[in-house]
Amino acid sequence: MDTFPSPRCEAIDFHNNDCSESTDDGCEMDYSQRNTRCFENRFTNIYQGVSVQPVYGGPVYIFRNVLYNVGVEPFKMHNEPSGAIMMHNTIVKAGVPFVLWTNKPIHNCVYRNNLFVGTNGRYMFECDSPDDGCDFDYDGFSGGPFGTALKWNKVKYNTVDDVRSKAPIYKHLVLVDAATAFASGVKPPESDKSQVDRTTIDLRLSPKSAAVNAGQSIPGMNDGFAGTALGSGRV
Repeated sequence: MDTFPSPRCEAIDFHNNDCSESTDDGCEMDYSQRNTRCFENRFTNIYQGVSVQPVYGGPVYIFRNVLYNVGVEPFKMHNEPSGAIMMHNTIVKAGVPFVLWTNKPIHNCVYRNNLFVGTNGRYMFECDSPDDGCDFDYDGFSGGPFGTALKWNKVKYNTVDDVRSKAPIYKHLVLVDAATAFASGVKPPESDKSQVDRTTIDLRLSPKSAAVNAGQSIPGMNDGFAGTALGSGRV
């Protein structure tokens, strides 16, 4: 599923799809200009998650999706995207929960109330991209042990406390225990080479999860729910 360069790449929705076994991206929002949306989809056994390489100003909305067994990047933000908004997505993968590998800047992108569940690795979140006006906060992270909590704009923050007190992002980062995150008891895949049956993946949050009531209230996005929560817990 993808958008494509055209005189007007706008007002396009991808929703309520169940996609698996992808050797590249689960969904490509590439070349979007404004008001394209990817929501309430499930992506299983995919190499990359949702791509926005690039988007031209946006807004492009990626929300309430679940991604299980992502090989590399949950969101491919290469080629200088501007105006991508990621909210209430749940990502479960082997290794580093959240990674962004590009040396090009990302512009005016927003992350809120997403849940990133991994296993272990050098970082909890590794981002090599220069930041230009981005706002990342209120996301949850799970997994470990990690050598370093965050790499952002070539600066390393060793601990979660360092991230909250010193980093320009994630002042309200939430730590989540993977063992109690999901009501079904589902765990991350053992490796990025694992293949799982998509019908067995249930990522609805457990009432005991630290992700429950930990997100930020966002008018028009989650203000109709009782309380706030990270991730989607819907698909």
